[in-house]
Amino acid sequence: MKKYEITEWMIKTDNKGHENTCVKIKGLPGFYRPRAESLVFRDDSLFLLLTDTGYKIPGGNINIGENPANAASRELNEEALIMAKNFSKAGETFNTDVASWVRENVPKENQWSGYLTEVYTCQYTRKLSRLCEEN
Repeated sequence: MKKYEITEWMIKTDNKGHENTCVKIKGLPGFYRPRAESLVFRDDSLFLLLTDTGYKIPGGNINIGENPANAASRELNEEALIMAKNFSKAGETFNTDVASWVRENVPKENQWSGYLTEVYTCQYTRKLSRLCEEN
């Protein structure tokens, strides 16, 4: 598994004044959004969030100084209202195909180059809401 080395954490402000955590990655140009996502298992089922645009894995931004596993847990609570335990890093994804929202809302000089996402597996414990079950 390739390990990306983060050399600097910073806050970048988009066109609407929202502050976003960004990182510099050793050997790569540009700024990247650090993210954490949770693959939530309950018995033999995997839970996914159903949104207006389709299914998604719960996850989001890692804040400066935040442990990535804690970010995965926080985002799971915020997005899916789920409590989980036994977070274990499953891998990383690196994506340079930024969403159209980013291209429209981030100034050119602060343009994000993509996302570095840490993916965690975890076990569902309680309060299932707004999730769809996929086998």
